[in-house]
Formats: sequence, C-alpha cells, structure tokens
Amino acid sequence: MSQNWHKKGESWFKTFDQVRPIIEARLYTYASLRLQYPDAPASTLSTLLGTAIETSDTTSVQERWVTRYGSELQNAAIIEKVMRSLPDEERRLIEMRYFEYARWGYICRKLSVSRATAYRIRDRALMAFAVEFGYLSARPQ
Repeated sequence: MSQNWHKKGESWFKTFDQVRPIIEARLYTYASLRLQYPDAPASTLSTLLGTAIETSDTTSVQERWVTRYGSELQNAAIIEKVMRSLPDEERRLIEMRYFEYARWGYICRKLSVSRATAYRIRDRALMAFAVEFGYLSARPQ
C-alpha cells in the first residue's frame, strides 16, 4: 500500500502490512471486552472517561472500571464508529472474523466469495480502522 513512514505516538510504521496485526489485535480485544461486558456500549462508557478519578480511593465500581479500561474504551469508540461506516460486506466480514471467531472457509461460504476476495474485503475494512486510529494517512479508493 503506502511506502511512506507514518508516526503514531513513538512508533513508526511503513506499510499497511505492519499495521494490520495491531488493528487485528485491537479488534480481538474489543470482542473479548464485549463478551465480558455485553451491556456496556462504548459510546456511553467513554463519556465517563472525563470524570473518572484515577486514585485508589475511588469508590464507584464504574469509575474503577473506566480507570482500568480507559484506553480500551477509547479504542472501542473508534471501532464502533468505523463499524457503522463500513459497507455491509466489510462489516459482516469483520463481525464474523473478529467478533464471532469464524474461520475463513465459513466466511467465504457465507459471503459467497473466494478466499482471495475475502482477504481483499478484510484489507479494505482494516484500512479504514488503520486510518481512523491514525496509523495510516489515507484509505485507497
């Protein structure tokens, strides 16, 4: 994809292939949190980030949770935003692969596409996440 270096915090990335495992890890982490806290929408919980008290005397269970999982909540808000913007085919593939842990053969049958096409669909979707997380600067058309 892009041959330019991109900075994210203190890390430097050169290509989409270097960013892909990071995005996939964030999606799997998000799926794990959704299993642990199925009734906790990130968009609602992320509003608590500004009010969370980061001291040991925090009494609220919710405040302690937000303090512990603040970065995951920020990632979850980004993931939910991107998921809403993805075309149906890309969104469904991401849901099956990263949230339902489906194998590629199953995904290909459900979407009626070849494995190579499924990988291209995945890469288009992951590029949207990479751009939104700030790892890459533009999504190819």
